[in-house]
Amino acid sequence: MYSNSIFILSFKIQSLNTKVVILYICAKYLVFKIQLWMKDIENFEIRSSTMKDVVAVRALYQKITTVPDGIIRRMEEITESYVAGFLKKSLENGIGLLAYKKDGEIIGEIHAHTPPIFAFQHLLTDLTIMVDPDVHGQGIGRALFDAFLLKVQTDFQHIYRVELFVREHNERNVQFYESLGFINEGRQKGKIFIGKGILQTPLHMVWFNPSFSLLDARYET
Repeated sequence: MYSNSIFILSFKIQSLNTKVVILYICAKYLVFKIQLWMKDIENFEIRSSTMKDVVAVRALYQKITTVPDGIIRRMEEITESYVAGFLKKSLENGIGLLAYKKDGEIIGEIHAHTPPIFAFQHLLTDLTIMVDPDVHGQGIGRALFDAFLLKVQTDFQHIYRVELFVREHNERNVQFYESLGFINEGRQKGKIFIGKGILQTPLHMVWFNPSFSLLDARYET
């Protein structure tokens, strides 16, 4: 009876040691993955976009057309004039930022602009963000958004609303925007035509600038 108890205790200790070893290996692997992720995060920087970036940004957008739910426009609709148009709008009356590797390769872009309409001078709208599919999951999109929203709060206190659209079925993106503070203001049923009888519904989401001031000197009266 005593020897059986010793055997059972020994077996339990061995089992416990096995679990400890497994947990240790899992922990080491997790640390390794985090270190790789942090290394990737350190390998890019963010700067303002310029009109010299048209070609590189166009190439990024064209690449994203090959990814499901990547962008509404088709490859042939990503023209040089389209890219130059939104870069120009963001430079003249909005915000445009790029994420790029140390070698200069552009791997992410975000922009929005204020419409040239008196009643909408407190808006940044048509917000669009694109990240190279090869570097998804490395925090680049969040870093771009953090830099963008910080710039709104510090340099664009006349802006009250930052607006974007996201497809309703893309729950991952919806949750991502909600984590940034965006609020769902409603759905536009069947607005997006995909083809072959498929319609998709976008959500209109908005972020409110906590630094907004109606007394900002940039307001037209």
